[in-house]
Amino acid sequence: MLGVHLLDSNGTTISSLTQWDYNITLIIEESGFTTAPMFHFAHEDSENTLPIQSVLEDGKISVEVPNILLQEAKKILVYIFVKSGESGRTVEIIRIPVRDK
Repeated sequence: MLGVHLLDSNGTTISSLTQWDYNITLIIEESGFTTAPMFHFAHEDSENTLPIQSVLEDGKISVEVPNILLQEAKKILVYIFVKSGESGRTVEIIRIPVRDK
């Protein structure tokens, strides 16, 4: 299981998100990844995703949650996508609830 944390712009760990929050970073510690995966963000009822390249440093992955997805009180799905040669696959899905403001 991945150790997933949400941080605000000051680097403070937060336990939940509320509609209209912004500048939130998703952190995964001790991920086991050797390269930084692509993260695909979407609302749970959306057919489209927003791909965001993560950063891998000292075994810790960080990626910014797109602010546009925090404008609505809808669950955010985060697909961690890894490429390997000519193929790629989703290796993990993270669900982030966003409360109504």
